[in-house]
Amino acid sequence: AEAVAKGNVLSAKDALQRLGMTSAQLFEEAQYSSDRMRLTPAAYASRLNGAPNKPIVINGFAMHWRDTFFEGSDSLMWMTVEFDSATLSWENFLTNILGVMNPVQAAKDSI
Repeated sequence: AEAVAKGNVLSAKDALQRLGMTSAQLFEEAQYSSDRMRLTPAAYASRLNGAPNKPIVINGFAMHWRDTFFEGSDSLMWMTVEFDSATLSWENFLTNILGVMNPVQAAKDSI
């Protein structure tokens, strides 16, 4: 809590505001930091060695991903699906129907 209060640890959103970076600049700094640590499967902490006071940013990639996802789009597609869990497991649905998170590794016929 003290590190956050002192501005030594920032969220991606706070980092953009305090450091005056674009989301692409923050992404590059965070993604390729030599001081980057995986906290959980979806959370990373990166020291921004090129920024003043070298703050640690949590999920520095997030704002760039958001900007890239919505770039040129003013809508979002939403799907509601139902399936029989007796014939299709949740894991099989996620892996083979939706596809894994990395599109390069996803099955060709997945969504």
